[in-house]
Amino acid sequence: MKRLFKYSLLFLLGLPMLLGREIEAQGDEPAKPKKWPGAWVPEGKPLRGFLHFDGRQAGNPKPWQPFCQRHGLVWFPHGRDGDVAVLDEKFRAEVAAELNHPELVNAPVIRVGLSSNGGFTMLLAQQHPDRMLACVAHQPLPPWAKRNESFHFNRRTETKSSLVGTPHDISQSFRVPCIQQAGENDSVCGTIMAYGLDRYARSQKAPWTYFCLPRGGHGNVVPNELLMPWLDGVIAQRLPADVDLSKGPPKLNDIRIEAGWMANPHTLEIAEYAKYDGDKSQATWLPNEASALAWKKLGVAMPFELPEQSVRMPSGLIDKLVIHDPKSNRVVPSDLVYGEPWKIVANLKPGDVGWKMFPSAGPVAVIGKVPELVRGCDWIVADNASLAFAGDVLMEFTMTDNATVYVAHDEKLAKKPAWLADWKDAGESLQAGYLGNERSFRIFEKSFPKGATVKLGPNGTSLEKQEKPQLQPWIYLTIVKPQKQQ
Repeated sequence: MKRLFKYSLLFLLGLPMLLGREIEAQGDEPAKPKKWPGAWVPEGKPLRGFLHFDGRQAGNPKPWQPFCQRHGLVWFPHGRDGDVAVLDEKFRAEVAAELNHPELVNAPVIRVGLSSNGGFTMLLAQQHPDRMLACVAHQPLPPWAKRNESFHFNRRTETKSSLVGTPHDISQSFRVPCIQQAGENDSVCGTIMAYGLDRYARSQKAPWTYFCLPRGGHGNVVPNELLMPWLDGVIAQRLPADVDLSKGPPKLNDIRIEAGWMANPHTLEIAEYAKYDGDKSQATWLPNEASALAWKKLGVAMPFELPEQSVRMPSGLIDKLVIHDPKSNRVVPSDLVYGEPWKIVANLKPGDVGWKMFPSAGPVAVIGKVPELVRGCDWIVADNASLAFAGDVLMEFTMTDNATVYVAHDEKLAKKPAWLADWKDAGESLQAGYLGNERSFRIFEKSFPKGATVKLGPNGTSLEKQEKPQLQPWIYLTIVKPQKQQ
């Protein structure tokens, strides 16, 4: 009986505690999951801005935490193609509320993007030059810039891409410091397109940097050893030291080009602005000595000069062009500014759009390195849809003078078509491609007299079985050169 009384008393004494815990548990609301769990906020220092990475390639935040701590930057690795993200006022307010830092609604942004997101980052700089602290574009698909039409001659119109389907005014983005990183092995989308835009930006006195990563492909990023001192220099010039975000958006300073360094992308020579002997309008810009030294140490030289980029009409050496593919046989006038196939074009050079790719990659199917043998020649823009053509003659045309005809054929296709059997290997290759699908085209040559009809056959069989299946074949390019030039 005593034992029963003892246990009953213990139960009664413990009941309020149990009930209290149950009431407390019922009263607690479940913790809300964080919408942006990857965000990192430095502690013990006033916040001064966002370091906003494209979420696909933000990487490990730990190496960046001391940098963000030093500059009072929030690490924010969330975004997608074309997403304005923290440059949108409503979005920025949501982020500021979740991070419990209401002053972040006024924060300037360093935006980092890869590929097409790099291009969109440049357009965001155009839209928000007073809120964009800096722009970092890894292997960007650059926007088609207005007033740079000579470089962009033959860009496609048949594309859904807002970047390259129509020209953009990006004059305001030239107020924003930008580093474009190309990859040595991403030699078409990266090297050609980024360098062409950087050269135009520098001609407009923009604080822009062109950097080429040795052996880099599509998807590599600027090494931290370069990017951190580059951003250090930009922040020192552009962001006032006494920023107080609680008082409103800071007024960002314009970059003083003459306070930085100049670098030659072809020789990797560097010097302070006042001591640089070369053409400053064609030199790349760097904000400080530390970034200039890292740029020289880590980069690779642009492998070739861009030739003269003027738009001109073909010489008339090719006449009476006829395409026999019933699915694609429209011959486009040569004076049409857009690069629709089939079209006779003058002045073969790096930066030209060489193909209409099927079904949707045409805007960035760009010709890369062009050997001296055929640079500046007339050529024919091709339609990759004609890969399926299996007839005897795909195209024919008449020579108006003695000439050599060159066919640049995809080296990935080990078996060449039978009609190329009596053509001579010229010992040269042309580079071309888009995104991760760059390749070389072996050049074959054959002489034809004035008045001759040149007949070229189908492209040949598809890729060999041992080739990577994701690499689609490309149709050959046709180039002509008058024999008096040889």
